[in-house]
Amino acid sequence: MFSENARPVAWPLVLFLLFFCALVGVMMPYISMYYKSIGLSASEIGRLMSTFTLSGIVIPHFWGWLTAKVGLPKRILSLGYWAALLP
Repeated sequence: MFSENARPVAWPLVLFLLFFCALVGVMMPYISMYYKSIGLSASEIGRLMSTFTLSGIVIPHFWGWLTAKVGLPKRILSLGYWAALLP
């Protein structure tokens, strides 16, 4: 399925995306009701919900561009892991 050089990076990405999409699929229908329960207006909820979609469109293209520009996908992936741990 993946080339020999891509396997060490590809399979962790596939598994991450599988669990991420499952989590988003479970949370998205209910998160707007949570926002309503904490007192946000409809326009605020709409803006928050649109950021999820916008980030889902923009972020993968950014990481792909960065990986192609630098040429070190494993190092970029490690950088992303560590950056995600920052508060």
